[in-house]
Amino acid sequence: MKKKHPLAVMSVLAIILVGASLYALTIMYPRAIQASLTNQTPTPTGTIIPTKTDPLRRMIGMIKSLGHRSLVITLIPDNKTLTVNVNDKTQYMSSTGMTTFSVLKVGQQVEVRGYVVNVSSVLTILAVSIMVMQA
Repeated sequence: MKKKHPLAVMSVLAIILVGASLYALTIMYPRAIQASLTNQTPTPTGTIIPTKTDPLRRMIGMIKSLGHRSLVITLIPDNKTLTVNVNDKTQYMSSTGMTTFSVLKVGQQVEVRGYVVNVSSVLTILAVSIMVMQA
């Protein structure tokens, strides 16, 4: 009769015990493992694409500041601040015709048409068109 090696038997039992424990945890908490593999905080990437059900809005204001792909305007007449995001599809117009973002200056009055984007408590709009009304 062969002698059983206690170390080998203990190792096999330990592996079975660990496997059974992991299986039980997976059954009890099915989302715990899944949640650890995903990012729980969504971060906006790329271009925000509004749905067709979102209404196109028209707002008039004075440019307060200019960013890389955004501008901040003070709405007329209620003096609320609005952040305007732009993208490659945004059209810019002035009294001389089509223009570009680089022509915009602080202090100009503009009419912005776009879709309201609910990003935090700051009123933000994705501009479809920006028309310079006066310098």
